[in-house]
Amino acid sequence: MKNFITNESTSLPIGKTGLFIVEDTKIEDLDINKVEYIAGSLYKLELRGMRVTEADETGRCSKTVWDSEILDMDDQETIPGYACPMSENLWAIFNVTSIDLGWPSYDEVIVKNIETKKRVTLTSNAPLDEEFENSDGLFVFKGSLFDYDKNKEMKRWRAFVDNNGKVIFRGFCWDYKITNKTLIIQRGRTSSKKHFVNFLKK
Repeated sequence: MKNFITNESTSLPIGKTGLFIVEDTKIEDLDINKVEYIAGSLYKLELRGMRVTEADETGRCSKTVWDSEILDMDDQETIPGYACPMSENLWAIFNVTSIDLGWPSYDEVIVKNIETKKRVTLTSNAPLDEEFENSDGLFVFKGSLFDYDKNKEMKRWRAFVDNNGKVIFRGFCWDYKITNKTLIIQRGRTSSKKHFVNFLKK
């Protein structure tokens, strides 16, 4: 979508970059209403428009909806979801569609290092939580697969990211502990074998 950015003045400036959003640009049929600076190369695009909520043979009903996407000016690309800070240099951009659509769906989180300009995409194999934890120097993203008929948690998915935005481990992980600069993974509920990953704490 790089063709929606121009150096010609419009009503939607992109911060102090000297660039602008092209007038009447739409994202999934929604107009870009406002551009807000977040941090580094990241900007929030506030979206607004009309969407059909009900339709039948007699007519249809629509309502005004609000949404947002993230614009990363390093790549001049838009990213679905919303951004939240992890640290001074790291931001997490969550796109958790399973909340509205159910599972299976497409849940992911992008970790962006605004200092190095690198980003990594974590696509989960389970419905993703919309939050992360900070555990002994690692950021932990989580998801779980449930058998709702049995009301039982079947699998746990985890991703571990260090302070630079490097992925230490991602995959199914029932339990873990961090000791002596080592991440120890128990993959399954009854697994006796452990997976060891060394990392350096900064």
